[in-house]
Amino acid sequence: MTGIVFSGLTIFILLATGLGYMAAKQSIIRNKKLVEDIFLANCLLFVCGLISALLWFMYAGSINEFLLFGGMLFIIGITLTCAVVLTVILIVRQRKWMQPEN
Repeated sequence: MTGIVFSGLTIFILLATGLGYMAAKQSIIRNKKLVEDIFLANCLLFVCGLISALLWFMYAGSINEFLLFGGMLFIIGITLTCAVVLTVILIVRQRKWMQPEN
């Protein structure tokens, strides 16, 4: 049961990364404001990471403290990793989206 819950929370963070990417891409194409769009995409990701951490705290807190802290470290790690990857991808691809139309 623990593996299913943990996998679901990880998938939730990965889906938030994809959703943040798509929202930032559309906003960069429309508004041409890179820093604000990256900030908003990362805010969405961090909120979903916080929700995952709180759900994990509620689930694993009553089972085992080692499971709780190990899961928290993993959730924090995957959230930060996804934030860095999301930021790098948006910065690299912004040139293609912000080209002037002829």
